[in-house]
Amino acid sequence: MNRFSKSLSIAGACLLALAATGPAQATTARAVKFGTTLPSTCYAGDIFFNTNAPAGANLFACIAPNTWVTQTLAGLAGDVTGPPGANTVTQIQGNSVASTAPQTGQALVWNGTSWTPETVTGGGGSSGTGASMASQLGDFSVTLTNSLTLTIGANCLFTTPCNIRFGGLAYSLTGPVTVSLAGGTGNAFVYFASSGTLTVGHSLTLTCSGVCSALSGITAFPTDAIPLFTWHATNGTWDGQGSDQRAFLSSKDVRPGTGILTTENLGHTTIAADPSVLGMRASAPSTSSSSCSPGMWASDSNFYYVCVSQNTWLRTALSSW
Repeated sequence: MNRFSKSLSIAGACLLALAATGPAQATTARAVKFGTTLPSTCYAGDIFFNTNAPAGANLFACIAPNTWVTQTLAGLAGDVTGPPGANTVTQIQGNSVASTAPQTGQALVWNGTSWTPETVTGGGGSSGTGASMASQLGDFSVTLTNSLTLTIGANCLFTTPCNIRFGGLAYSLTGPVTVSLAGGTGNAFVYFASSGTLTVGHSLTLTCSGVCSALSGITAFPTDAIPLFTWHATNGTWDGQGSDQRAFLSSKDVRPGTGILTTENLGHTTIAADPSVLGMRASAPSTSSSSCSPGMWASDSNFYYVCVSQNTWLRTALSSW
């Protein structure tokens, strides 16, 4: 064999060796590539950056021949834990979320300690009272801040005031107020008085901040008040849950008595005297046959007049003694 033939033989042997060890060399010698579609063929250890994948999930690693797996970021922390794509919300603004599984119709409710799934059809979460879905509204909600403090109207702001109406007058709460408990066992009644004053009636030792008035000796909601909440305290500590008394539906019964008539028209109630029972005053008649109904009466400086039958007046002279 000449020198040229020997060189060709050596080159051929090298090519055969390279072909035999191709996959092994591919695991250590391939560069990181990128593109819009994952290659159909890969070897363990290959890395590929997919520019079409969502941010944070672009990097893929080949863990076995032709098997790509997404490489995600490290696990999250804070309110959300776990790796992206399999994370869990364990807190809301640092406040824990209960692990209890929700049931149909429940909502996530803050109970003063944690966020828990509760049925809202009772109006006050687990309190079971109040006006159906009213507890989902921010207006005049009363919440437990801590064992000594209640907050009234946390969502009542100048830009989003909480309004209440008595007749033709409307009153607004433009900032939250707090009720601070100092001692005692009993109830606190939170309501709007007819004067438009936010009031906490109580049999406890407490103070109310801002535009709120604390009134001792109150054992029930006044009849002319708009109730909001009741909250009980035991040995100087607020109970964990109050009772929502807000109501978007209400009525006022007007029951006429003797001599009183009422009429309804387009939601307005008109109250008037019953002329068949009470005599109505009229202008002094010019003649005894002036128009009148029985029971009507009149007077001037000289006479007192009485209508005794339809359009028939009698009179008597007035004199001093």
